[in-house]
Amino acid sequence: MRILAVWELGGGMGHVSLISSVLDEFRKRGDRVFVAARNVVSARTAIGQGEIPIYPAPYSISGSPPLPPSASYPEVLLRVGYHDAETLRALLESWRHLFDLLQPDVVFAEHSPTAVLAARIQGLPCAHAGTGFTVPPCERPMPPFLNLTATAGSRLATAESQVLQVINTALQGIGCEPLSHVAAIFDHSMPVLCTYPELDHYGKRAGVDYWGTIDRAHWPGGFPGWPAGRKRRIFVYLHHHYPAFSGLVGQLQRLGNPTLLVSPGIPASMAAKISTTSIKVTARPVDLREAVKAAPVIFTNAGHGTAASLLLLGTPMVMLPRFVEQSAFAYRLAQQGLSIMASPNPANHDYGKMIDRLTATAQYTENAVRFAERWAGVERPVRLAALMERLVTWYSNDD
Repeated sequence: MRILAVWELGGGMGHVSLISSVLDEFRKRGDRVFVAARNVVSARTAIGQGEIPIYPAPYSISGSPPLPPSASYPEVLLRVGYHDAETLRALLESWRHLFDLLQPDVVFAEHSPTAVLAARIQGLPCAHAGTGFTVPPCERPMPPFLNLTATAGSRLATAESQVLQVINTALQGIGCEPLSHVAAIFDHSMPVLCTYPELDHYGKRAGVDYWGTIDRAHWPGGFPGWPAGRKRRIFVYLHHHYPAFSGLVGQLQRLGNPTLLVSPGIPASMAAKISTTSIKVTARPVDLREAVKAAPVIFTNAGHGTAASLLLLGTPMVMLPRFVEQSAFAYRLAQQGLSIMASPNPANHDYGKMIDRLTATAQYTENAVRFAERWAGVERPVRLAALMERLVTWYSNDD
């Protein structure tokens, strides 16, 4: 088979890491594989220097109208080209031209709604994979994110109606049948939820399979060691573009706890300015298992891959979300007592109190340990092999 893996939306290495894991398995079968990626550099980094051709994926760079933070998947779509029928039509035509060029037998999509819709139009067997956020429930209308269930129904209905109208106008422009509802984008494809029921942004779903994290283990590399000091150790994995980054660092400097701060891509000048006798800063990934052995307190931005890795090690965390996706995810974990979610207003953050709360409340660790006991024993190779069997069956039956 000729397999085309696609990544259209979102940032970070998690998207291409998942794709890379699946493509490795297809190559072992002798299949021919291709990639269309939003960021070809990230894709090459994840996939490695090899024979897999990587093409740029079509995606919208035109700005959307001013919008409040997204409360549902249709509102996410309004930000990425689904606010304008001509924009969406151009994207669909570009995906179809790419399919014509590469002649895939099947499509494996990660956070790629427009590619999934184009595959539907072309009659290509397609699986769409990712977290609960990127693989939304196929409901009519599409539900709000869990942390926004109080959002007025009229707002959700308005977004659903707007997006559906844009989709159908674009489809009419290329001579295709209209959709009856927005989630019909996905109704001809196979959902692949690469998460756990407890970590689903929408809550546990009935009648679906959860494959867990199937991408390669996070945090390769060594461990730089801890700064000296007898206070409880703190591990921070945080992007330096986080709006409250300087406020967190300032409070940690005043607290004086031995702190290891990992911030991928942080400029050397900024790292040097932050570093003190109690804070060690690195831009390189570290071995997460070593970090959790001696760090009773962990701060993260609520990225799915990092949080899943920590919970599989039986470790709760303080979550400082940056985006809507991370906020919905952090809220879901906080609901279950798996971690602490910081308040939406960074100006009110007292990180010392968060540290005390996490270390003084045994329930967080007990809940995380139970999560690990439930899922850590199911080895990744076993889950990946089962997923591949399901994918091959799906693709074969959909021919």
